[in-house]
Amino acid sequence: MNREDIAGFFLDGWYVFDNYAPFQIEWSGKLWPTAEHAFQAAHFFDTNPELAEQVRLTRSPREADDFELIYNEELQTRSDAMRREKQLKHWTIAKKEALISRNFKLLKKL
Repeated sequence: MNREDIAGFFLDGWYVFDNYAPFQIEWSGKLWPTAEHAFQAAHFFDTNPELAEQVRLTRSPREADDFELIYNEELQTRSDAMRREKQLKHWTIAKKEALISRNFKLLKKL
């Protein structure tokens, strides 16, 4: 295979096909800043649509690529989820890190 047969990363005009290329795309009824934003958000479409929207709103494709779900809880109702979210917003960073790492012994101390 020679160089002309390869559509490699950043080669001779192929950049427009890269996920990080600065071109908006319309997909799934929304406008996405880049293909990378849409690709990363798609991981959360079914499980966490709110998180998918947060990925869509990130400032750069790199930030969208770095976005990951680090903690998840299953709650019975939307109001339970909102109550839990409000509770977590007031926690210290140390307490949140203990929760994320599932260090429940430390979490109780904090």
